[in-house]
Amino acid sequence: MTAVDIILNYVCPSMGVIMSSLMFAAPVKDLREALGTGSLGNLRPLPWAFMTGNCFGWCAYGYYTRDPFVLAANVPGLILSLWLNIGAIKLQYYETVVLVKEKSFAVQQHEEKWDAGDATEDPFTEGNFARRNSLSSLHNVNGSEDGDMDDMSLLVASPHERAFFRMLFAWAVVLVWVGWILPPSHPAEIVGLIVNVNLVFFYGAPLQAIAQVVSSQSSDVIHRPTMYMNYANTSFWVAYGCARKDPIIAVPNALGLLLGLLQGILCLVYPRREIHGDMLPVPLDEDVPGIVGDDTNSNDEPETERGAQ
Repeated sequence: MTAVDIILNYVCPSMGVIMSSLMFAAPVKDLREALGTGSLGNLRPLPWAFMTGNCFGWCAYGYYTRDPFVLAANVPGLILSLWLNIGAIKLQYYETVVLVKEKSFAVQQHEEKWDAGDATEDPFTEGNFARRNSLSSLHNVNGSEDGDMDDMSLLVASPHERAFFRMLFAWAVVLVWVGWILPPSHPAEIVGLIVNVNLVFFYGAPLQAIAQVVSSQSSDVIHRPTMYMNYANTSFWVAYGCARKDPIIAVPNALGLLLGLLQGILCLVYPRREIHGDMLPVPLDEDVPGIVGDDTNSNDEPETERGAQ
């Protein structure tokens, strides 16, 4: 065995194991800060759901191919991805609870003004119709990003919680199908092809923010530590896949490297804006009328009480 064979078959995958763990751990610090502030800020948790599916699939592939390097690289990532996803679910739930409380307070304030000031007025006047419509809009404000779920459904299951469990369910179906229901003659190839699709989404998930990056002319939404670790990680695995002549390992990692380079180009073209460090809290009440910038929320006491003072 030559020195080149040793480097490609042992050194590169060993470094790939280390780089994979570092890449999977890159968002840990930012999530800890987000948990401390109570908001995801600029963090986009969707790639973490794909990370779980990616590590799940590669662990299965490493088992079927008896490859200790693939297995060792993804077991730590699987554990870390579970923690990342649970943290994102907790934050989305907390943000929804805060939003519901703020909206309830706003509704209560409007109802108190209605009872105190308009009890003797004609309820069918134009002004009272406008106030009644305003109160109705407060009841119907939607706190979800997609606009198709109300607040109570978000309290039952947050958007990321749905994505996370869909990913787990999909891989459970794949593994049961491959292992028991319809055992194929080449289970490793079947699992490898499916995990390649998952891997492309994992590496390309941050590219969903391209439109936002271009429109805002800022690359704040691209998580740089993950991007840097992606460069080193994919480079080692491409070399290892080529040495083993295994396209299931080499091809998706090469594509992941290209996607990472594209993200790097975006970061150069649209530099980030340093606003309060890496975390930009998301306003929880931006969609709630009457909470921010509404003069009716301040100085609520009736005019007669002010005069008496």
